[in-house]
Amino acid sequence: MKEREFLFYSFLLGVFITFLYDFFRILRRVIAHKGFWISMEDFAFWTYTCMSVFLLMHRQGEGNLRWFAVMGALAGMLLYKKTVSPIYIRFGTWLFTWLLWPIKKVVRCLTGLMRLAGTHMRAAVHKAGCGVQRKRKSAFFHLKKKLTFFVRLLKMTIG
Repeated sequence: MKEREFLFYSFLLGVFITFLYDFFRILRRVIAHKGFWISMEDFAFWTYTCMSVFLLMHRQGEGNLRWFAVMGALAGMLLYKKTVSPIYIRFGTWLFTWLLWPIKKVVRCLTGLMRLAGTHMRAAVHKAGCGVQRKRKSAFFHLKKKLTFFVRLLKMTIG
């Protein structure tokens, strides 16, 4: 009886692991990711998966690796992948896209306004900076001229 329970739990764990990974696949389809965030998601997924398999083996299998439990988990993964997974991914992608659509619109609007404000700020800073740059060049030119004069005067006095 205990081995049947262990096989059943390992089967359910295989189903849940695949379900969880499909959730990350849905997130990647709906929200654009860069390599760093994909790596972080994978790290979290595999850490959780390793811990859950270890705990199942420790509690139910008394610390021993039982190959029928591994096969039960693989069977759960394959059965879920062939039956529920395509429907879950299609529906989950549609649902997340539908739920996040207003948020994406607001974010696009805000980023457009920020770009517009940035363009105007950049133009204003450039316009203000041109006068400052001319004055700075003029000040350096006059300072260099005075220093050259004093260096020549010092050379004539000493030499």
